[in-house]
Amino acid sequence: ANAAIEDLNEQIASLNNNFATLAQTVSISQLRTAAKNLVGAVNELNSKINGRGNIIKASNTVSAVYGEVFDVCSVELTQDSDYLVIGSTQSSTNINEQISCTLSLASGQGASFFGLTDSRTIGQNGGGVVNAAIINTSNQKATVKLASYGYSNQTYNVSGYLFAIKLK
Repeated sequence: ANAAIEDLNEQIASLNNNFATLAQTVSISQLRTAAKNLVGAVNELNSKINGRGNIIKASNTVSAVYGEVFDVCSVELTQDSDYLVIGSTQSSTNINEQISCTLSLASGQGASFFGLTDSRTIGQNGGGVVNAAIINTSNQKATVKLASYGYSNQTYNVSGYLFAIKLK
């Protein structure tokens, strides 16, 4: 990818250095060819970075279930990739009790997980909590779930946001 970036930078520099001369003597056909070459270099670069930096996101609001872990949302990750996964949950009301943010992999899937599985805080004034993990998928897709736990027997909703940023 670095070689492709250097090649693209060289092509851009060459175009910039010769632009004044080209503007006086170049034909439309030559401009089209130069533009196609530049687009080709950009496309090649994009193919070499293989989607790095792509963000998969999900969000949802669900009713909390007292005394139980409940799913809020999930994302599916592509195989043979590394992801930084960030999740957050927040309560819809001042429950003045704990609120949690749990990240987990669906069982039986070939992926490794490095991070906290569960984060907690007090849900005062709507409150919220964040959790993060690095996940490596091996030879198959993996599903990451964002969940919470119903610590309060009050009626309230939990909103969740889940982001998976592809690193490799």
